[in-house]
Amino acid sequence: MENEYLQETAPEISVIVPVYNVEPYLRLCLDSVLNQNFAGEIEVIIVDDGSPDGSPAICDEYKARDPRVRVIHKRNQGLGPARNSGIEIARGEWLCFLDSDDYLAPDTLSRLHSLATENNLDIVRCGHNVFIEPGRFSCERSGGELKIYEGRDILRQIALCYFSQPHGKRDEELDLEGSAWGALYRRELFFPHGIRFVSERELVSEDYIFNYECTQRINRIGKITDTLVHYRFNPNSLTKVPRRDCLDRSITYSEYLERQFRQDGYGEEEAAVYAMGYTVKMMRAHVKNLLLSPIPLAEKRQWLRSQARLPYLKRIGREYPRKEMRFKHRAILSAILGSHTLMAYLLVCGREGLRSLTGK
Repeated sequence: MENEYLQETAPEISVIVPVYNVEPYLRLCLDSVLNQNFAGEIEVIIVDDGSPDGSPAICDEYKARDPRVRVIHKRNQGLGPARNSGIEIARGEWLCFLDSDDYLAPDTLSRLHSLATENNLDIVRCGHNVFIEPGRFSCERSGGELKIYEGRDILRQIALCYFSQPHGKRDEELDLEGSAWGALYRRELFFPHGIRFVSERELVSEDYIFNYECTQRINRIGKITDTLVHYRFNPNSLTKVPRRDCLDRSITYSEYLERQFRQDGYGEEEAAVYAMGYTVKMMRAHVKNLLLSPIPLAEKRQWLRSQARLPYLKRIGREYPRKEMRFKHRAILSAILGSHTLMAYLLVCGREGLRSLTGK
């Protein structure tokens, strides 16, 4: 049963926190939201996605002691559907998403809300840094100026740049990052337009498509580079675990994107290049995960040979503009298509990785 506070008061911001197997980190995350210095009202919607650890009890603990907290317990379906469950009951004028192993700087909501309302933005994004444990961070930024992007042509280009930046610096200036966390979204995006997350179990990256769809429908988006979100790097996360179907999944994603881009009115060549660019961007990381894994060398070589036969990679080799491709991407594509295991090791793992292979 919802408490009276939530029945009577519509909050300014709804913070949606999907939870799965994060017991050691969850309190830090939730405390960082509940201790924000934002002067307006907030609600925190915690979505327990069938977590098998002690996280569900922590969710209920926070609900019992803070009237701003709402909890959904549901069967496990993945990150995208969990966020969607939060969207369905959110009542704030603005929505914010936070992964449950990350946490916010104390002024995150107040700063993002002020920037959004004062500048009539539909979305405002902030910077983040990376940590393994609190206190061990990558660099932080502060004092950055707000950049505002508007106009149909610019926004459509930004939407493509969530997936890849094949045109170098020109595209990189429009790369606002495609993660769902680290941003504040106007509520109207979700209900008249029906924008929701796809399942990452069907398509490899639910965030990028979500932001692509949002950016197609907005008038103004802003970004500051200041570090307001602290992102936990987890070397054991599913995205870091070696999978033999890793390139197949990226290719399926790129093929989906190309169809979507064309449907949304992008030109044939533009749709193909930006969609291919996602697989081009991901190749090196996928190959590195496989080559550094404990999989036997013979299986790694067999895997590399099988990738050389993938029709989509052959298409990239034929059609993707080589002059637009970074050297490291061009080289790893050549190594894959040529089944050059030693070359691939050297390119993605460096000399140390090569020594681990040869023993020299």
